[in-house]
Amino acid sequence: MLLLDEPFLGLAPIVIDNMFRTNKCLNRKLGLIILVFEQNATLVLDMCDCFYMLETDQICMEGRGKDLLLDECVPES
Repeated sequence: MLLLDEPFLGLAPIVIDNMFRTNKCLNRKLGLIILVFEQNATLVLDMCDCFYMLETDQICMEGRGKDLLLDECVPES
């Protein structure tokens, strides 16, 4: 398992794209579980299989990342 806390904070978009590709490769080829904590929800929705949004220590939204990309309740950051 790989745990990432705010991994994209302050990074250039090209670096973020490279990290996405690397993380997807690690997940798909090695079966590595990647747990990402990120305040910018829309940034990680496309890469995640399971998405959980916390608000005041409670799960307020959950689902498949790609499904939630279209959900207007997901705040854009």
